[in-house]
Amino acid sequence: MPSTLVSGWESAGGFTNWRICFLTEINLTQSEADALLAMEKHRADATLYDYPILGGVIRVPLFSPDKRESFVLDVVREELAV
Repeated sequence: MPSTLVSGWESAGGFTNWRICFLTEINLTQSEADALLAMEKHRADATLYDYPILGGVIRVPLFSPDKRESFVLDVVREELAV
């Protein structure tokens, strides 16, 4: 399977880290994607997060009930231009 190198800044808990990871390209059918979106998700731990400051981001790790699937909830605060 082809992989894509993704890099970028990650900010959490007041610390900024350089993050590099590999994402594997996976082709899903629409029904498989719908099942993943509809799947029940649980937080990985009980960490409490503060809503990010303008331009900030938090990433919350999530898992399916059987822990076979993992997800990340990204919360990004940006300015809205009206």
